Amino acid sequence: MLNEQQTQQSLLTSEITEEVIFSAHAQARIKQRGIKKSWLALLLEYGHYIYQSGKHSYTVSLDKTGIKKIKQTYGDLVELNKLRRMYVVLSEDSAVITCAYR
Repeated sequence: MLNEQQTQQSLLTSEITEEVIFSAHAQARIKQRGIKKSWLALLLEYGHYIYQSGKHSYTVSLDKTGIKKIKQTYGDLVELNKLRRMYVVLSEDSAVITCAYR
């Protein structure tokens, strides 16, 4: 049975993934790299957004503040080792272009 934190994470994942558009490239990379939709949801919710003006896109990754908020909200349920190294590139209209690890 799911506890309250797992239920919150599941709801967040379904909300985020329903709202976000994934490019074909992003879908292929997410599958290829074994990236979970729940990790993407957390990254998009708690990540630090940096606008890349030359590329007209955003890079999203976790900073110390985001990591701290995830720990406070979800405790040990989240695999922070992978999330720390992950980043997402979003287009200006918030479509996921790609997702990878540093």
